[in-house]
Amino acid sequence: MDPDIIDEICERIYRKFPDFKGAKPKVRKQPVPKDAPKPKEPVYLVTFNTLARGPGGKNIPRWVRVAVSKSGKIKKTTTSR
Repeated sequence: MDPDIIDEICERIYRKFPDFKGAKPKVRKQPVPKDAPKPKEPVYLVTFNTLARGPGGKNIPRWVRVAVSKSGKIKKTTTSR
């Protein structure tokens, strides 16, 4: 995946989820199930991880998972609570 597209996705995620600012994402190609039709272009998973302060000062792991097309279009974003 193009590094410029990854940087653009990071900026969008950092704006939407400021807790993740500075978190380096992991990028991998999403596998296509055998019984599913082949997509027109590959889909990549961009995953961000961080720790948030919970009740009592405990650290709670948080993540954001973004499905992105090769051209950089965000198809779906999911996050932990």
